[in-house]
Amino acid sequence: MHTKRSLLQCFTLAPPQWYGLIVALTVAMWLAFRGACLALRFLLLPLLLCLVKCLAALLRHLIPSRVISEIEVVSVVVYVAANAVCIGLYVNDPAEIAARSGILATLNLVPLLLGAHLSDAASFLKVTLRTQTAIHRWLGGMTLLEGLIHIVVLAVTTKLRWSALEICGTIVRLVP
Repeated sequence: MHTKRSLLQCFTLAPPQWYGLIVALTVAMWLAFRGACLALRFLLLPLLLCLVKCLAALLRHLIPSRVISEIEVVSVVVYVAANAVCIGLYVNDPAEIAARSGILATLNLVPLLLGAHLSDAASFLKVTLRTQTAIHRWLGGMTLLEGLIHIVVLAVTTKLRWSALEICGTIVRLVP
């Protein structure tokens, strides 16, 4: 006859054996973490640094009038990736993409419109004018991109049927 035993009854160890098991598991976890840190330091970090330097050099070549640092490249990549994750994570339908991109465009518009008033905060945080201008430019570009995503996805999902006259009227109304 087979009797059911609990998991703890299967491991009948004396207290010193349990302490030894805990110490062994702690040492094994520490060694695994240390190995992962070394692998990151010697394998992944040089690869990422090379990628960032190549991307910065490419941007310097494409935009010769601006000096682009590696930290700016990393900041922009993280900013764009965070916005992309916020728009695309767990999306059920295209209308949700339109709603999220519209909300994010509005949220990114707030610091963009407060740019002149944030100069006091920038001087308090010791942010240079060049860095503040770069942040302002990237915020503007991301706001514009998210606004376009919002408009295009909304126009496609709602199947707007505008005549040429309505399109021209809308453009004339928007342009001062």
